[in-house]
Amino acid sequence: MKSKTIAFLEIIQPVCAAPMFFSVVAGAPPMWVAWIIAGAPWLAYSFLTDRLIRRTPFDIPIAIFFLGLIVGFVVSSDKRVSTESLSTTFACILIYYGLVNNTDRGRTYWRVMAGIGCLLILGLTAWFFSQGSARVMFFNTWVFKAVAELPKTSGPILQFNNLGVFLSITAPIFFAMGMFNKGRTRWLGLSAALCLLAAVFLSASGSGWGAIACGAIFVLAVWRGKTLVVTVPAAIVTGIVTAVNYHRFGWPTLVFSTESLMVRVEYWRVTFAALSKSWFTGLGLGDWPPRFGNVFNVHNGYIQLYSDTGLVGVLALAAAAVVFVRISLRIVKFRTRGTWYCLGIGLIGGFLGGAAASVFEVATYGTFWNPDLHYISIPLLWIMAAIFVVSYSRLEEGNS
Repeated sequence: MKSKTIAFLEIIQPVCAAPMFFSVVAGAPPMWVAWIIAGAPWLAYSFLTDRLIRRTPFDIPIAIFFLGLIVGFVVSSDKRVSTESLSTTFACILIYYGLVNNTDRGRTYWRVMAGIGCLLILGLTAWFFSQGSARVMFFNTWVFKAVAELPKTSGPILQFNNLGVFLSITAPIFFAMGMFNKGRTRWLGLSAALCLLAAVFLSASGSGWGAIACGAIFVLAVWRGKTLVVTVPAAIVTGIVTAVNYHRFGWPTLVFSTESLMVRVEYWRVTFAALSKSWFTGLGLGDWPPRFGNVFNVHNGYIQLYSDTGLVGVLALAAAAVVFVRISLRIVKFRTRGTWYCLGIGLIGGFLGGAAASVFEVATYGTFWNPDLHYISIPLLWIMAAIFVVSYSRLEEGNS
């Protein structure tokens, strides 16, 4: 009975963190209720097992990062906004450790989680195109018209670069499933990857295009090192051809807008000017949007991290990068081929694509007004990190 209770608590741990996001986005339940729902399984789990979490390679970076969050919270000018941000980030951490606690769970559990992930990808893609508020180009007009009759939402709308980056960092997982498997699994993986590639293309997100290219090149390089002889020159030639014909056609100036780039550079400049006066603490958790005219974000994930959490947060990122590289090198060297290896390789490609996209976008926090400012953590990175750790652990244990 005790073992079944522990297993049940492990399964519901990541799910019970969801009400924290609902509290901010939907206004219910109240945040104090959400905290109780999220924390109760962990208290019971700690009582039954005499431990709270399963140790992971990212524990130290996470601890440093949480310290940076506290620093950002203390110096923030709007405690309501920073409280929501802190709470949803804590929920992301609970999701991370909740998934890791299920490392030894059987195939059924992980297949259900994979199914939920696929439904989420499909739902977000359909939601984006059905709203009709995006970058409409000659090559994607038809898809907006095809889903125009789907219901519209009154809340915040997914931005095209958000969708592009989200899909581009998940697509390498399916590429890897297709490249390193045989038979039906290969074709399912490749078919899903091509669907995501098409969706990223139709989103007209320049950041998404670049991110998915980085991820795909990495997966292909691990599959066959000689592909770099083709993929890297092809990427370079594509960039040169696009640059040469930049003003010849209408779409390059929209997808890769120099005006948008200059606006981003200006955001970076004024942010660093403000940070020069608070170089250690940063500007405060969630303080960037109201400080600079209610713009969504600084359009650079690394500068946003510095602004939110100061040098402590930057140190956490550096520590996490070291751990990531170390684990990635070990995963690449595994000779075991199977589901966990595919997930590991695909996630590495996704992280690399996300790292490239983060130069121009912020994929870790979402900003919206409804009608007041809300600045909440996005759990995607934490979910990917958890599955990355699970994949590594399962490979270390000899599971395929």
